Amino acid sequence: VREIAIGCLLHDIGFTFMSMDYGDFDVEASTEKELREIKKHVIYGCSAIEKIDWLSETSRDIIMKHHERLDGTGFPFRLRDRDIDIGTKIASVCDHFDNLVYGNFTKKIKVHQAIDYIVSQAGFKFDFNVVDVFVESVAAYPNGEIVITNQNETGIVLRQNPKSPTRPVIRIIKDKDGNKPSQLIEKDLTKELTLFIEAAI
Repeated sequence: VREIAIGCLLHDIGFTFMSMDYGDFDVEASTEKELREIKKHVIYGCSAIEKIDWLSETSRDIIMKHHERLDGTGFPFRLRDRDIDIGTKIASVCDHFDNLVYGNFTKKIKVHQAIDYIVSQAGFKFDFNVVDVFVESVAAYPNGEIVITNQNETGIVLRQNPKSPTRPVIRIIKDKDGNKPSQLIEKDLTKELTLFIEAAI
C-alpha cells in the first residue's frame, strides 16, 4: 500500500520537465504533435527517478504506466490487462477521475458524471474490481450536500448507498412548491427509482 501511495504521489512528476505549456491543454483540441509531446511526461518521469535507489518497482511502474488501459489503447506500451500491475490499475482509475473532475487536459465535468464514466469503462479501460472498490469509496454527493431532484424538491444528503454513489438517501427540506414539509421525509434513491438528483447547490 505504501509503495502504491508513493507511486501515486509521484505519477505525474514528468510534467515538471515538459517544455511545452500544458496549462490549458485539451486532448480533444490538440494536434497529433502536441499529443505526442504530452504523452512524453511518463518517459520524463521515469528518467527523473531513474537513480533514486529507495523507490520500489511498484512505484516506478505507476509513474511509467498509469496511462495504460486494459484494452491496449493506453500508452506508452499499449499493454493489456494481464501486463498491468494492480497498483498501476488503481492509479489509472484515480488519475482519470481526477482529470475529469478538475478539467485537466479535458472538459471539466461534475463528480457524479465522472463516476458514471469510470463505471461505464469498467472491464474495458479499467479493472472491474478496482472500479468496484473505487465506487464504494467516492461519494458523488457527500453527506450534508444540498441537492435538487427531478421533481423540483430540495433535499439534504443524509447517507450513502454502497455500490450506488449517485443514489444516496436524502431528507426533503422543501417540497416542489418551496414549502417546508410538516413531517420528516426521507427518500432512498435506490428504492425511489423515478427520483434522481438533477443538481447540487
